[in-house]
Amino acid sequence: MRINQMIDKIKEANVENKLVVFIGAGVSSNSGYKPWQELIREMDKKIKYSEDPSDKRYSNDELLRIPQYFCQSDPEAYKETIEDNYSFLPEKTNKIIDKILELKPHHIITTNFDTLIEFSIRETGRKIIESRTQNHYAFIRKDQDLISVSQNNLLIKMHGDINEFDSIVLKEDDYLNYSSSHILIETFIKALLIDHTFLFVGYGVNDYNLKLIMNWVDNVVLNYKMDKDIRRPHFFINPDIKPLSKFDKKYFETKNIYVIDAASLPAAVKNLKAEEMSSELGKNVLRTVRYIIRGNPTSNMVSYVCKKLEFFSNLDRIIFEDILDVLDGDSLSYKLIDGVLYCSRDTVKYSEAMAVVINVCEKGLGDSEADFIKEILIKAGVIKIVIAGTSKSTEIILEDKKGKDETLFNAIVERDFETIHEKIKSGTVDKLYLAYLKMFVGDPGSKKTLMEIESSIAEENYAKQVIFAHNASQFIINIALPKKIVDVLSSDEKRYITPLCDLAFEFTQLYAAWAISSMEIMQKYSAFNEEDMQWFDVKDDSFSILRSRIIDTVKYFISNGVYTFGCLTGDFNISRYLHLLGAYIDTMLFFESPHCQREKCDAFRLNKEDMLIITSYIEPDVFKFMLKKNNVEKLDLSKECIDYLLLVLKNVIKERARRIIKGEEDNPYLVRVTKAANVLLNLCDLGEQEQDVIEDIAEKMPDVILNKNA
Repeated sequence: MRINQMIDKIKEANVENKLVVFIGAGVSSNSGYKPWQELIREMDKKIKYSEDPSDKRYSNDELLRIPQYFCQSDPEAYKETIEDNYSFLPEKTNKIIDKILELKPHHIITTNFDTLIEFSIRETGRKIIESRTQNHYAFIRKDQDLISVSQNNLLIKMHGDINEFDSIVLKEDDYLNYSSSHILIETFIKALLIDHTFLFVGYGVNDYNLKLIMNWVDNVVLNYKMDKDIRRPHFFINPDIKPLSKFDKKYFETKNIYVIDAASLPAAVKNLKAEEMSSELGKNVLRTVRYIIRGNPTSNMVSYVCKKLEFFSNLDRIIFEDILDVLDGDSLSYKLIDGVLYCSRDTVKYSEAMAVVINVCEKGLGDSEADFIKEILIKAGVIKIVIAGTSKSTEIILEDKKGKDETLFNAIVERDFETIHEKIKSGTVDKLYLAYLKMFVGDPGSKKTLMEIESSIAEENYAKQVIFAHNASQFIINIALPKKIVDVLSSDEKRYITPLCDLAFEFTQLYAAWAISSMEIMQKYSAFNEEDMQWFDVKDDSFSILRSRIIDTVKYFISNGVYTFGCLTGDFNISRYLHLLGAYIDTMLFFESPHCQREKCDAFRLNKEDMLIITSYIEPDVFKFMLKKNNVEKLDLSKECIDYLLLVLKNVIKERARRIIKGEEDNPYLVRVTKAANVLLNLCDLGEQEQDVIEDIAEKMPDVILNKNA
């Protein structure tokens, strides 16, 4: 296997969340810790085991027996020697470990008992590392830790930790008793050897610990009679300036371990600066890890990402956070605000699934697969990607090549009932969405349409099953409620339909997050806040992201036919959702009030989507109360907002007139929308052209509507 093929295999395993990095003492030695041979030499001198230990090369047996003899002769001195050598921390983090953390492997395993890895996790300032490692790697030092762990990513210190001295594995008895004293850890690592790819870093060819793991590989293969073709490959970084002999490489390959010779790296990689490392071996390890991180995603990586995103093709609109969750992306590194996805050049170079998505969009890799990935991002509301670099930013405009038909979405948002009625009659809409449209216009036939698809819905994907259950729960007795369907889904399945899960479980997390964020942002921009420094760290981005999430959820429900507003009245189990939207609008009115330092937060002003929420979900009397509470007497709405309100008012009046002409009853929802639009427009200083539009609407308004003072 050529070196570039080996690097690709490592990156592909990492994207699939199947990479385990195994860190040895050769990494720690670059931060001033004694290598294993030197620690044993110090113990040798103290117990006078050898006549001249100065240049001695210890055998594997001696590496274990000398600590055994030392501990037996003087346990306190044994403990003190180890603690003196490994309990300190260097001034700076280890750059090899920092780079390994940037890879964000599924698990990290180490035979070192120093705390260098934890130090890097704690001290590294990059947000991308902080968010994934500090919060998501559980530290495993003994079997008991493995029993209680809840995180998916583990840092396994298989030979213990200097801060828990009794857990340390160093002397012969520790190794001989390992299989009985560390049953769970050993079994877990052996299981990983079957379905994960291991990358060994900081080990020598003759390292006893490496040979022990290689023996485990042999035993696993022998016990499970595994064919080489189905086994995942493992990789060993040889940092020596001299490549391994073909015999050594062949020996490793019989155990499915492939050697990455630092001496065989491309010239451009070998010339990379690595002054942070004290030895040439350390520099070569650092260069190799950097080489793994660099470069474009492979076709296999792109295919894997497409497979992970495939379920989203069942939905007409998705939430960007769901993409991040499915691809194990870092929410601090990718921020979607008002249709623009922000990330950094450092983020994009990492070999992880979300970085593959950005790389594909930037470089057009994968052809049809690239188009599919872009299509999924567009479904999530991404219209542009901005990659921040050290000197300049790169902007990528996402072009919708399929030209998604937004006719129905726009018709519902604009309350264009004429278009919706035409679509219902056309017979071109699938029955689940057809039932939604009928519910929206208040057609009693919506119940019949739902009952017609009840028997076949079980054959649909689980997203459609949840949507059907929500919409049908008002009509069909003995139907499974959305919560019951969501309850039986796996955690992986739930990641694809977060808004539907939120609806089933009453938006508990999003509601709590909004309550905290809105309180902080209002304190920050309060007109009565005299530059109180406790609000200095409150980030506008956090609030903006939550705002976008709420707006995107509203759009998600419309696009996917989840009934939450319209002419059909009833209790559709959305009371908590309505409370969330009410709290959202109440907060947004703060930015229109004299209580706010309006000149500092222009980005938070009311927009078109807010007009949709107010006219669709908020009772006019409740909205008037919010206005009074926030002392809002005037609104400075954008032209887009005013034009939208005028269009909605025109369409709703037209629909109400149609119903009256046909002898149908006026609809409470339509009355409410009319009142809400009027309240909003009356708060604005309208121009002549806008006044003319209102007069034109009034002239066409039937007397029966005027008499209702709507």
